[in-house]
Amino acid sequence: MPVEQSRNHVEAVRLTATRRHTRTAARTTLLECGRLNHQMSPRAWLAVAASYGSGLPVEFVGDLDDALAQYGHRIVDRVDLEAGRVRSSASIDAAASYLVFNSNGGRRLRVQADVLNLTNRLNVINFAGLFSGTAIGPPRSFAIRLQMEF
Repeated sequence: MPVEQSRNHVEAVRLTATRRHTRTAARTTLLECGRLNHQMSPRAWLAVAASYGSGLPVEFVGDLDDALAQYGHRIVDRVDLEAGRVRSSASIDAAASYLVFNSNGGRRLRVQADVLNLTNRLNVINFAGLFSGTAIGPPRSFAIRLQMEF
């Protein structure tokens, strides 16, 4: 999809990817909304990124009690064993940056803060896969970066 730009310099983002799993003839959609940037001033910007997955097929051999004993209640709640699919997943990330110092000699000091999985949602990506096992998305995490150019 095209990238557009509005009056306040907010970038529209692209929506991508639909995958088909021929083995189960099930359709899985992965929607990566990319990143939405807003340049607040020449020194500061904000960004938000989002992604959505409709859930991969599951071929778990066993019943609910087996799944609970092996993986625990929190993870099994994110799987629909009857439908044979992992429940949908979603993640929202945010970042902000500020240019603290900028000299004519090329010296710059920038601070950036990132928050991943802003809602702290438990995202089960794959459940009891034959080759990959169970994949869990990372919990909320914070990072602060200080960048100096000289």
